[in-house]
Amino acid sequence: YDLITHRCGKICNGPVITAMEENMSIYMVERDLKGISMEGLGGAQKAAIAEAAKMRGEGNSINYIRSTFAPGDGRCMCLFDGESADQVKSMNDRAGLPYNQVVAAMDLTP
Repeated sequence: YDLITHRCGKICNGPVITAMEENMSIYMVERDLKGISMEGLGGAQKAAIAEAAKMRGEGNSINYIRSTFAPGDGRCMCLFDGESADQVKSMNDRAGLPYNQVVAAMDLTP
């Protein structure tokens, strides 16, 4: 483990764990995409990336991070860095993307 400075300014010895600030900024979008084609899945990802970029151009602080898709049952989890769950919901609504819920999350990428 190395010394790491988190986005919140804390310095600690260990793996990077984002969204540990008092006001979490990482949000997980849970989707049910059972039966979606790979082309449709790629289109949904492009729509999320494009709408986040459009909102940034409007002065919002929101970024698409990544998605994980489970083809067996159609679950898809997408991570966004944003100002609030409502902002992330709005971005998905504007992009026309379905979702079950949006919750604050922790990105445990090493």
